[in-house]
Amino acid sequence: AVAAKALGYSVIAGSASVKLPQLLKVFNSGSSRGLSPVTTACELAASTVGFLYGLRRGFPLSAYGEGFLLAGQTIAIAALSIYYARGRSLGLALTFCAIFAGLVALLAAPSLVPLAVIAAGQACTLPLVLAGKAAQAWRNFSSSSTGQVSLITYSMLLLGSLARVFTSVQETADPMLVLLYLGASAGNAVIVAQILYYGGADKGRRKEKSG
Repeated sequence: AVAAKALGYSVIAGSASVKLPQLLKVFNSGSSRGLSPVTTACELAASTVGFLYGLRRGFPLSAYGEGFLLAGQTIAIAALSIYYARGRSLGLALTFCAIFAGLVALLAAPSLVPLAVIAAGQACTLPLVLAGKAAQAWRNFSSSSTGQVSLITYSMLLLGSLARVFTSVQETADPMLVLLYLGASAGNAVIVAQILYYGGADKGRRKEKSG
């Protein structure tokens, strides 16, 4: 139990910057090329519901705390993607963030939203995660490129989801959480493999253009 808790807090600490490489890659390139909007939306929904579910169920913070940090970084990536895709529309990006923050505040209030609603949302996170990973994997495959998808981010996500399989068994014994992280691990592994495989092709194309 002590090992699981320590590992859980390590995952939370790592998640504080896990999507920063992806965020910086989009910012520095001024483009979200290669990132699937479906994947971003699914990851945002899954991490937000996962955090709210753990909070409302009263699980130890070490079992779900990274959900809050992942949601914050994912909303930043989504807002930046909207900003670049919509002709650098800051107003639209900020409106999206404000709506998201209001929705989270609503769902976090026990007096307004019953736990059963959050639990139902948690039951949907596995198909959401799988759909999100599948959408990104298909985008990579169909374009034979991973664009601005970050190897560092997905490698860290893979390690974190594998660690969460262990901590979920030890700290929550919740089968929904175990299945969620198993599915996430499989999806992250596929995308990491694609980045490694297609990364060479992307470099080759850049050399041809520069040559």
